[in-house]
Amino acid sequence: MDATPATKRFSFEPFAETPEYLAVNRAALGNLGRHIVGTVRRMLDLATGVGTMVQLGREQIPALREAMVVCIDASREAIIAGRRRLSGEPDLHWLQAFAQHLPLKGPFDLTTFGNGIHNLSHEDKLAALKDVFRVTAPGGLLFFNSAFYEGTVVEGTEGFYRAKILRAVAELKQMGVPRSKEGRAEARNWLKPEEYADLVREAGFEIVYLGQREVRVYREGWRLICEYADYAAGALHGYPVDIAAKVLSRAVVGVLEEMGFVDEQGQRYIPRRWLEVIARKPAG
Repeated sequence: MDATPATKRFSFEPFAETPEYLAVNRAALGNLGRHIVGTVRRMLDLATGVGTMVQLGREQIPALREAMVVCIDASREAIIAGRRRLSGEPDLHWLQAFAQHLPLKGPFDLTTFGNGIHNLSHEDKLAALKDVFRVTAPGGLLFFNSAFYEGTVVEGTEGFYRAKILRAVAELKQMGVPRSKEGRAEARNWLKPEEYADLVREAGFEIVYLGQREVRVYREGWRLICEYADYAAGALHGYPVDIAAKVLSRAVVGVLEEMGFVDEQGQRYIPRRWLEVIARKPAG
């Protein structure tokens, strides 16, 4: 069955349905397409969720339309929902597994790891990249992107991030919600672009492209980001994550109205950057 409403509410998947998320990933995949030479016969999609990156990839990149794709996610619910959602797409194979422990031999001409690598620990990031290298054909490509890294905050918007945290903490205190002193903020584990590049090279790949793409994130986008359990746990570490996510999603709406930029249609937004990396396994 599909993920329950409660499970979906605190996952990343609702944000993955917003216009800004779809637009930034279409643009990133369009850029990836310019680095693909020839036909992709076998593709691997990690952190596939409900298959959004596969669907967008086939839309944006003609070379992927005939590819056999293995879609991998750690969540059984995501795999079931994705298989159902893309039941009309040919040659998709769904598998529940972890990116750092791939039960596959390959070889794959392309691996995509959309909006998920930040969820892994430093050690698991490297393990996953090494395992992808193992199953990649010589000359094959790796693509990943993330909006959760050191550099995602656009200069001049730091006050927005501080304000939403302060407002959420004030509400949590007013509610009498206790805070655990154990653990540390997840944001401290975010890597810089050059640190991601170092991991990619350590795994054996050559960097083909490393860049950042700035995107306007609007009210609903921010609300859903703040409902994302991993984001809320990092921003309000120590508080129960379900309560933190609800409170943070309320706080960000008010702060955006007060501090957000105004677009041509009068809508409030705060820009955020996505990191994009494309790497190639040496052909030799």
